[in-house]
Amino acid sequence: MKFNTIIDFMKKRKQLKKDELVITWPEPLDMLSVNNKDGKVIVTDIEAEEFRITTEEGAIECAGLTGNYGELRSAMGALKLESSDFMNLFMETEMGRLTAAGVSSERYHLVTELGK
Repeated sequence: MKFNTIIDFMKKRKQLKKDELVITWPEPLDMLSVNNKDGKVIVTDIEAEEFRITTEEGAIECAGLTGNYGELRSAMGALKLESSDFMNLFMETEMGRLTAAGVSSERYHLVTELGK
């Protein structure tokens, strides 16, 4: 399933104060892939075998995720992961803060080049 949004166009309209795309998925997934250019990505309470969440210039906030592989990447944004469980966790940001609270994993790969 693929969603295309017109968020960039919508931001130019002053009467729209908050642009959001909310997807609710009640069953486990094989894979959840989110690719975003700029803006915050929030993912909560999802079970999937594999998570691949990337953004170029925005933060990623996740909570309540369960899966085999979790990958969170941002070139210029903070990564925050809470109350989640993975077999393998990969978090990487060039210029942002990494936060992992209440997260369990057998293998961790956490990288930030210019952040905390």
